[in-house]
Amino acid sequence: MRRLAHLGCAAALVALAATAAPATDGGALRALDVGDAGGTVRPLGERLGDAPALVAFWASYCLPCRAEVPALRRAARRWAGRGVRIVGIATDAGSAAELRRAADAWGIDYESLWVPASADAAVAALLPRGLPATFAIAAGHAARLDGRLDDAAIDALVGPLLRTPAAPVPPDSARRPPAP
Repeated sequence: MRRLAHLGCAAALVALAATAAPATDGGALRALDVGDAGGTVRPLGERLGDAPALVAFWASYCLPCRAEVPALRRAARRWAGRGVRIVGIATDAGSAAELRRAADAWGIDYESLWVPASADAAVAALLPRGLPATFAIAAGHAARLDGRLDDAAIDALVGPLLRTPAAPVPPDSARRPPAP
């Protein structure tokens, strides 16, 4: 009986693990209409240009999405010097005001966008396994990861886009303040 309980826990952990989806050219992702903090709606590809980006989809009701925010915040600091943008896209914020409220509540300090209701079907097609889901995109390439991100998963997505990975950064709780 005890062995069955361990197998059940192991199966639950496997089900929670992030899984990679086949890479694409990113056309549908780049065509997705998204709004910014000022309320302007336009395709994601126009906003990103050709620079590499990590695009994390989230919703205010998604607890695993909220749990990955600290790793995304660290990634925004870690990869900014290499020209990688970290972008969050709220799937349930229907306006700039709703996005600001949710981002403030969660402590999101990286670039955030929202999806207008007219793009809901496009989001559903992009995210067949639901949330959380993240794309690593660069010119002509997009790779999706379904599931919760951590620092290692982010580096695994971003590193290949640049051909050289960043140095690992310890979690905030493991960092020590600089000596005076």
